[in-house]
Amino acid sequence: MIVVVADDLTGAAEIAGIGLEFGLSVELTTKVNNIPQADLLVISADTRSLSEESAVTKSVQIAQHIKSLRPSFIYKKIDSVLRGHVLAEIETYMQQLQFSTALLLPGNPLLGRTIVDGHYFVKGIPVHETSFANDPEFAISSSDVLQMLKVKKESDVHIMNKDAAIKGNGIFIGDIIVNDDLQVWAAQTDDSMFLVGAANFFRAMLMAKNRIKTERDISSHQFNNKTLLVSGTAFAKSVTDIEALAAKTNMVCYMPQELLTANSYNKEELMLEWSNSIRHILAENDFVVVAFSHQYSVENNLAPQVLASLMAAVVNKVLQQTTVSELVIEGGATASAIMNTMQLEDFKPVHQFAQGVIRMQCLQKPNLFITMKPGSYDWPHSIWNFEEISKDKRN
Repeated sequence: MIVVVADDLTGAAEIAGIGLEFGLSVELTTKVNNIPQADLLVISADTRSLSEESAVTKSVQIAQHIKSLRPSFIYKKIDSVLRGHVLAEIETYMQQLQFSTALLLPGNPLLGRTIVDGHYFVKGIPVHETSFANDPEFAISSSDVLQMLKVKKESDVHIMNKDAAIKGNGIFIGDIIVNDDLQVWAAQTDDSMFLVGAANFFRAMLMAKNRIKTERDISSHQFNNKTLLVSGTAFAKSVTDIEALAAKTNMVCYMPQELLTANSYNKEELMLEWSNSIRHILAENDFVVVAFSHQYSVENNLAPQVLASLMAAVVNKVLQQTTVSELVIEGGATASAIMNTMQLEDFKPVHQFAQGVIRMQCLQKPNLFITMKPGSYDWPHSIWNFEEISKDKRN
């Protein structure tokens, strides 16, 4: 059995999708006491949304559970641009699971996310000069990987050229310039190493362990039933696409700005009005986008956790009163907040539209299918094209 721990829910789903690519039976859970019946158990730890101290405490609990499972292979999935409490969690797992060496390979060359001489680039641009500089929780101010990780003097962390060999103890961070570099690094690994990275390194490790990819189609499913899309990301393309859809149709229901300043009595009334508006759009169109005003959130310095909590509350209210077959979510913090509010813990991944865009059956509510992706990933056109939706509505 393989065990992967991800620091957020969309990252866990991305790993689950890769498991499907290789024909593995997959379980995804947010619990740490699950006894799996699958080839691949993916645990969503949701530690990125916690304080560093709380993230370390939860990592200790999960590491102890992993010990009891005695997996053949352990992998730690992190954010590809190193957001979160990456170094603290790696050091915790190494201590708890008794690893003296770790190989850390963030990045995703297929998305233009590369590391060259210890510096991080997104499509050739230093990461701190991209939209990741404005991340509401983990704003990136340097492309230096050691600074991104907040490496302390006492930490044993080494930057490695892709032609170098891993020798000795500590945490080794490898350069990744092209996707094949992941396979080169994977060939250097052995069972004595704690393996950490983004999704593509996990795929490279499965290939290194002689797992065979299946030929199944991963993109052909279409949503034909009532669909609720919840956008909890500030990623520029998603914000722009939704604004364009809102300008052309009535299919977007933005969070009422008054909600963020209302007293407890008015807040409940505003939530009810918001949920009723969403239900009305669903009745007319079978499709609605729920989002928040990015400009308003920036101007008022609103905490992402507050926005995610309100999104989760209104989704829960809508689903209690309306049958929705497909719940689609972008943004890991929003996805986690919704699952926590609805008390949904166990999922069976059933379809991968594209890397990181995964459809899962909710085991607590078998008639509900949940599709999610990281906020910074694009929606594939095989699901929908916002421009085409707008045309359909006008016609």
